[in-house]
Amino acid sequence: MKWINRGEEFRNLRKVFCKEKIYIYGAGEYGKSLFERLKLVENQIVFIDGNRKKQEEGYCNRKVISPEFLSRELIKDAIFIVAASESNTAIIIKKLLMMGLEENRDFFRYRTFIDLFLPIYLYYSANKIYFQDITILITEKCTLKCKKCAPMYPYLKNPKHRTLEQIKEDLDKLFSQVDYVWDLIFTGGEPFVHPQFYDVVKYTIDKYREKFCHIQIISNGTVVPNRNILKIMGSERKEVYVSVSNYSSYIKNENLKRKFNECLNLFNIYNVKYELNNSESWVDFGFAENSKNNRIEDESYLKQFFDDCNSSCRAFYKGHFIYCVPAYYSDIAINGIGGGDKDNFYVPDGPEELLEWNLGFNKKGYLDMCKFCDGYITINHNLIKPAEQLL
Repeated sequence: MKWINRGEEFRNLRKVFCKEKIYIYGAGEYGKSLFERLKLVENQIVFIDGNRKKQEEGYCNRKVISPEFLSRELIKDAIFIVAASESNTAIIIKKLLMMGLEENRDFFRYRTFIDLFLPIYLYYSANKIYFQDITILITEKCTLKCKKCAPMYPYLKNPKHRTLEQIKEDLDKLFSQVDYVWDLIFTGGEPFVHPQFYDVVKYTIDKYREKFCHIQIISNGTVVPNRNILKIMGSERKEVYVSVSNYSSYIKNENLKRKFNECLNLFNIYNVKYELNNSESWVDFGFAENSKNNRIEDESYLKQFFDDCNSSCRAFYKGHFIYCVPAYYSDIAINGIGGGDKDNFYVPDGPEELLEWNLGFNKKGYLDMCKFCDGYITINHNLIKPAEQLL
């Protein structure tokens, strides 16, 4: 979206979100997840649920009231969020609409609130800048050379590890501007190839434990982590987990396959929390081919493309916020530039502007590399097999 009132795009929501009480309809996993995100504020949070045992005992050390008390008066001066199962959500919302209430003004759905309104709410109610996730880039080096790597790392002329001091400096600058990150992501390249990755994780936990909920490490599972990093990941199980991209079915290198199995085995031995991401397909962003054959200059198209794409690839790098990591690194790989697009390699002028930028506003209404891109998985239908390797 193109800035119209830079720094004031969400001012009309200030009145909507400056309310003291929050009702969460659903005392289950969705409700708990939302409650944990709302710990940044001291508002009075009350659950609504039909479970009588929870009404008697409470949930997350909070009061639980019966749905029979639901009324327009109850909702009028509160933030009301439906955090129930999909089937129950439909029933609850039907009741709310029949009461004459309006969605995204009088009440909100769990997913919509988290993805869109939560950062706005936390800013206007508590003056907090919140990111659902943001990436700290550790290294450009990787054990794989994927032909269609999203940020085109295999095509960089001189991939490097970032120094420990550079990473620390980025963490310090990030948390001087952002109050809380739900998922602080470490990735590369392959983060476990970085010789000081243990020091990175330890520094982050020791200094910023109260500023994030989780550290997520994105790995391809082909590097066996050393004992120190395994120990700290295992001991900090609540804060640290590994998201493993499972390419084992597509990798022909038997040594890497062996390391993949060894890696998972060690995660189990050291009690490391991890999740396997199995994918039968990925998308071709098309940067390389489009830079030669398919440059798009239609600004109306690019603005719509950018909004529909809704890339979620935020990072903090060299003291700048990056909106789309694949766009940033593809610019380096193709044009040798990187950082030329100030909408993508961005320094905010105040917290309100940062809030808007994170939710998709910028000066042009799109990024320069959108001209060469087929889009994120949200809109890209150019499916390919994952992890096809360069010869």
